[in-house]
Order: sequence, then C-alpha cells, then structure tokens
Amino acid sequence: MDRSESVQNLSDEALITLAARAKARADEAKQEADDYKDEIRRRFEGTKTAIKTDSGIEVTLTYPRKFDPKLAEELLTEKELAKIRVTKLDGSLAKKALSPDDYREVTYPDTTRVGFKVL
Repeated sequence: MDRSESVQNLSDEALITLAARAKARADEAKQEADDYKDEIRRRFEGTKTAIKTDSGIEVTLTYPRKFDPKLAEELLTEKELAKIRVTKLDGSLAKKALSPDDYREVTYPDTTRVGFKVL
C-alpha cells in the first residue's frame, strides 16, 4: 500500500490530526530555516556572494533592490513617471464594486485553502 492509499484510508479525525501536526512541523522547520538565513545574512551580507562548504553545500547571496513607488513619485519627473506608470484591473476592487453574480463571472475556482487552529 503506497502512502496515498494509506492516507485515503485514514479516519477524518486521524487525517485532520496528522495534517495539523505536519503543518506545525513544517511551520517550525520554516522558522528554524529563517533563523539560520538571518544569521547567514548577518555574518556575510555585503561581503560575499557565494559560500561553499566542505560538506558540499553552496550558499548564494544576492542583493536585490526593491522598488519604492512613493520614493519614485518624490524623485522622478512626470515624464519619467509616465514611462513606468500602468493601469491595471484590481481583484480586490472588483470584489467590492461588482455584484456577487458579476464577480463570480470574472473569477475561476482556485485551490481550496486548508487552515488549522488548535483548540
């Protein structure tokens, strides 16, 4: 029996319990990895772009720039701003402004989200 078959045979209670525990472990692992990444940034930021370990791991540090629209508005001319300004449709505004039927017409089903809360 493969894993998907054994999961399909779980009771609802067991399935939900195991899923919630797996999610908690994943959250803890992500937090642990984030803590390690923070320390790597603290140690090497601005001094290195790649680090190779004796154990065969390579870490790459990149230094991206994040665009600041407010700063651009302050510093650029109207001509420069016109080159980078776009008009686009906004899903949040659509949900507020359209009737429920019209909103349903311009949307498609997304993946069902599953959240857990320990009671």
